[in-house]
Amino acid sequence: MIGPSLAAGTVGLTGLFAARAFVPMFAAALTLRFAPEVGWVAEWGLLRLMGGEAVPSWFTADETLVVLGVLALVEILAHKSSEARQLLTLVDQYAKPLAALLTYLGILSLTEAEILASLLGGSGTAYGLGSVLVAGGTFLVAAVHNGVLESAIELDEDDDTGALGLLSWAQDGWSLFGIVLLILFPLVMVTLIVLAIGFIFALRKAAESLEENAKATCEECGATMYRAALSCPACSAPNPSPAELSWLGTATRRTASNRSQQPLLLASYRRCRRCATRLPRRSVDQACPACGTGAFDSAEFAAAYDRAISERLASVLVVCACLSLVPVVGLIPGVIYYRLALVAPYRRYLERGRRLLLKIGMWICFLFLILFQWVPIVGGAVVPIMALVSYRVYRGAFLKRIRNQATAPEAPDAEGPRFSDSPG
Repeated sequence: MIGPSLAAGTVGLTGLFAARAFVPMFAAALTLRFAPEVGWVAEWGLLRLMGGEAVPSWFTADETLVVLGVLALVEILAHKSSEARQLLTLVDQYAKPLAALLTYLGILSLTEAEILASLLGGSGTAYGLGSVLVAGGTFLVAAVHNGVLESAIELDEDDDTGALGLLSWAQDGWSLFGIVLLILFPLVMVTLIVLAIGFIFALRKAAESLEENAKATCEECGATMYRAALSCPACSAPNPSPAELSWLGTATRRTASNRSQQPLLLASYRRCRRCATRLPRRSVDQACPACGTGAFDSAEFAAAYDRAISERLASVLVVCACLSLVPVVGLIPGVIYYRLALVAPYRRYLERGRRLLLKIGMWICFLFLILFQWVPIVGGAVVPIMALVSYRVYRGAFLKRIRNQATAPEAPDAEGPRFSDSPG
């Protein structure tokens, strides 16, 4: 059983390190260091490869555990930030294979020399092959995993629904406890990992298919365009039947019922108001990369956009009040609802640093309010207050950016929109 267990462990590492780099590495080192001290566990899985007592190696030394523990904590916290999460998808594709390789070498460094020699046929060929498989396999699966994650981030970049946050915690748990199960029950765990890897590849394939199928062909010039677009980005020919937008800003199968409101809805998801192309920057001062239309280059459009979002305020507060009356359970859907309806349309055009400062300041206040949400009747005011405060803070920051754009030196002749601090 030792040979299959080691082989299963080698394959299993690729699936666990595709999600996180340092969390599974720390869990592996911690398990290999202390699990053998539990007598009834010492003969399970990969622990059978260890020679009796848990003699610390470079991988399980006290210093290594401290460093890996700090890195794992930083990684977990970083993935809870939408800004840091997007940055990590660009960096950790290279950190994950390295961490997987070091963990693989760390596991082998703890095995008995005689058993290892018999498994590798008395040479280092298999040893090196296993290292290549672990590092290469992790790099491939991590690339696909990050591609799926980037698609999810694109749909809900600011985690307005909270789904990315829940997914982040799930991946933390998968990496932390999965590596423990892989060490103790490698053959069982590797089966689950293979299924998970297959699921990731299937999601990536589905995402690519949906992206291609989402585009329509311009009847005038033959260029492709988003189905929610009002006009073709290549020739500006009108789209005869622009698609209605979903609650996440993606095109549905239904035709938009109000064509005049389509530009405002597209802009609220940070998409070009003409061709529906996603705008690359968090700024009110930018042009569409496909058709060149300015995001808020018109004073009338900026004012209409603000008015359309502000008109939602009364109905959102009523819904939030009803949800907030339900102790504890009503808090999460209430927060998600007002964030999507009132906060996200403004926040999508604010720079990351500015949004982070606003978020920290408000959540300090909100933590105090949440303590009273479970109180009957009184708790009904908690979520509406959170919604109103968030709306006013983010709207104020957005309007300030609009005014700054109107008075910028590069546009001295452009008359900026005139806004008041009250809705509408």
